[in-house]
Amino acid sequence: MSKRMTWNDPERRNDLRDWYAGLAMQGILNGFRGDFPLEPSLLADRAYELADAMIMEREVRVND
Repeated sequence: MSKRMTWNDPERRNDLRDWYAGLAMQGILNGFRGDFPLEPSLLADRAYELADAMIMEREVRVND
């Protein structure tokens, strides 16, 4: 299966976004030292922000 076939599948794209967000959240929590309040909704927002950035970069690299 080609990269483009799986990339154009919306379900696959959402799975990848969730995967990236999970990795981003792990990184954020790994660096957490208790020096600021941990708000779950803000943490999720930031994790998905980073996931979206990773997806945008992936699109650039796949289309090159």
